[in-house]
Amino acid sequence: VPPGTEERVRAEVEPRVAEEVRAAEGEIRAEVERRVADEVDRRVPELPEGVSADGDVTPEGVANFLKLPAARESEDLRNAVDSYVAGDRTLIRAVTEQNPYTQRAYGAVDAVRAVDAPEGTSFLVGGLSAGQKDFIESLYKKAPLAAGFVIGVTYLILLFTFRSVLLPLKAVIVNILSLTASYGAVVFVFQDGNFSGLLNFTPLGFVDATLPILMFCTIFGVSMDYEVFLLSRIREAYENGDSNTASVSKGLVATAGIITSAAAIIIVVTGAFAFTGIILTKAVGLGLAVAVFVDATVIRILLVPATMRVLGDWNWWPGGRKATFRADAEARRH
Repeated sequence: VPPGTEERVRAEVEPRVAEEVRAAEGEIRAEVERRVADEVDRRVPELPEGVSADGDVTPEGVANFLKLPAARESEDLRNAVDSYVAGDRTLIRAVTEQNPYTQRAYGAVDAVRAVDAPEGTSFLVGGLSAGQKDFIESLYKKAPLAAGFVIGVTYLILLFTFRSVLLPLKAVIVNILSLTASYGAVVFVFQDGNFSGLLNFTPLGFVDATLPILMFCTIFGVSMDYEVFLLSRIREAYENGDSNTASVSKGLVATAGIITSAAAIIIVVTGAFAFTGIILTKAVGLGLAVAVFVDATVIRILLVPATMRVLGDWNWWPGGRKATFRADAEARRH
């Protein structure tokens, strides 16, 4: 570029001016930092030993900081400290990114509880996750005893009522079948989220911990009512001298109407619960409706008669027919 032209002069001047500007910026930045440091030194009192102003927090530093007059006089700070420290107890708040009602959150609770506390101290873990985990463990620790009690008492009552060993066992087994169908429907809908739009709820990926036990007690009782209705009529026909096959047929015909009508009423009433605004109520209503439908159709119409037909006279072992019927039959033969 020829000397004296605008391009030549600009090329010679720009580097020098840029260097001067950078130097001036450095001086300005240094002056700003110096003034800020002076202002901080003027406004912040001298910190005691162990207290750091660079962001590092140590137990000794916190203890020394709380001894400062300004800290002692601050009501807000005193209230904040009192909410975490009281006597020989200290609250430590830990927050995870997990939903508090998931297995991963429960795993975090176990991990915290597994930490060895310093000598002379102990850890007590609370919060939503810990409380729910302890509640579930306590609930299901006694659940087998409750289930065993219900099944055992039911078996004994049916044993003495029908004087049969196999009929009560069959009744318990078929009732459990309707119960498992109900559990499957609840998991399919409320845990997996199917039909959430129709029933207007947000699936959480799990069901309430109390739901299985509540459904077990309720469904087992309702299903057993239908079983007693049916077996009573079958037993009545058998006592009147009919064969096992004929007794099953007569009992089924005699109770079909009442069982179907009762089931329809319960399905309508409990099914309406599925459209309420509370998920637990929805689940209980749907579960009961499914259990009663399966029990009154597949189980009472198909499984129970078929099972009793296969077992034959073993249904009534060891009681058999009453002695009065045997005496009457013997008298008629003579």
